[in-house]
Amino acid sequence: MAKQTMTLAGLKKKQGFGASCQVTAIWTAVSVLLSSAPVGAADIPTLLVLPLEMVDTSGETPSRVKEHEDRLAALTRYLSKELEAHRLYAIIDPTPIGTEIAEARAPQPHDKCKGCERDLARLVRADQVLIGEVYKVSTLIGSLRLNIVDVGTGQSVFSRGLNFRGDTDEAWQHAVRFFVRDLEETAAP
Repeated sequence: MAKQTMTLAGLKKKQGFGASCQVTAIWTAVSVLLSSAPVGAADIPTLLVLPLEMVDTSGETPSRVKEHEDRLAALTRYLSKELEAHRLYAIIDPTPIGTEIAEARAPQPHDKCKGCERDLARLVRADQVLIGEVYKVSTLIGSLRLNIVDVGTGQSVFSRGLNFRGDTDEAWQHAVRFFVRDLEETAAP
């Protein structure tokens, strides 16, 4: 029995599969791929999350400054991950402007620097910037205040103050989860 071999050109000729059919098939495949692809990060605004600040009026002794610095850094990372995981923002890495952040933060908190947070966000071409603080009244009572500002207009896009109980990672993260939930609800159509 003779083995039949057919080239692609022969197959096209035999089946009448001309150039216009090829173009149509390619465009159909591209359209299907694009329509089934997830929405890209280009559809999500970019956000620079600045390091969270802390105001502690608890008068606690001994001082827990180092513990709170570590917890603030961890909370800032947690907040960034939650916002990105919920596809609310494409988070901009602040590392390349770490020196500028520290210089802007040295004389005063970011929320009191009269626009320096927007200048920092412009350095990394972020659409919006998040500033915030944990306010510790006592070991049991705290609040998390977060504000997202539009870099172009300086207007607040979303702001919340959330009270929480406890001075633990879980208590602070719980407040972040409520912030993300509220933000998600306002972003929903």
